[in-house]
Parts: sequence; structure tokens; C-alpha cells
Amino acid sequence: MAQDASDLIFTARPLRPHERKLVFPLVSFRHPALGLKHWTEFTARVERTYGGGGHLMALIDSRGHFHAVFAFFVEPCLLGAPRLRVSHIASASLAGDAINRAFHAALDKLARDNGCDDILIEVEGGAGLRGCDERGALERAGFTPTPTAYLRHARAAPL
Repeated sequence: MAQDASDLIFTARPLRPHERKLVFPLVSFRHPALGLKHWTEFTARVERTYGGGGHLMALIDSRGHFHAVFAFFVEPCLLGAPRLRVSHIASASLAGDAINRAFHAALDKLARDNGCDDILIEVEGGAGLRGCDERGALERAGFTPTPTAYLRHARAAPL
């Protein structure tokens, strides 16, 4: 019997170098014209730029299946606390919003862990929004649309 998405436990963690090829099918759904070579070059470039591979995150279920991958950067701000900038989101679409809730909880935790007050999600105009960065899902999670991104204040840790 198939397991309902709401029954799965999702974990966000850094994408490991040996997992680059494993998440490629998920990425290729979002970017069908992108080849494996370009994807692995991009992930290597992100790791070289930010070090340690910790700036590519994966959302994985309790069975070890990948449901989302995204990049993040802690952006310094001239006034106030830094901002968590999230981009290059590729995610699976399952019934319900369990993946979206897990994704947004992971963003809040990343923001807290890095001392960020705000979370900015970059919108990729040409790709169309699906999955975790679908407009409705972002707005339900409290993000405000801007011309090129969605922004909201980071949430405190759950009680």
C-alpha cells in the first residue's frame, strides 16, 4: 500500500557530493533542458564558492527519497541582521502540503541557525512555479510577493 505524504517524516540536510546525480531526476522535472553535466558543474561551483557543500540542501523523507533540493546563501545586510536568500528550488509535488510545511520549517530553522531575520525566495521567471515555490504555497506560508522574489520574516522555533 502506498504511503500518504502526510505520514512521511521529512528531514532537511546538506546535499552530499555523492548525491548530486541522485537528485538530478528531481531537478530535470523542473528544468527539462538542463543536462546532468550542467547540474553537476553547478553543484560543484556552489560548493567551491561557499565551501563544504552546506549551501545546497535536500529535503528527504523517512524512506531516504529526495523530495526537494535548493540553494541558500546568508546575505549580509547593511542595516540589521543578515537575510536568508533561497534559490534554485526543485521539488516534488505530492497530494497535500506536507512537503511545503517541511520546506518552510527547514527555511525557518536555517534562518534561525544563521541569525537571519528575513527569508527571501528568488523566483525563477522562465521556469514557472511548481512545488515548494508555487505562488499559493508561498503566500499561505506568509510570504509577500515582490517583483522578483517572495519575502517574509523568519519564524521563531516551535514550542
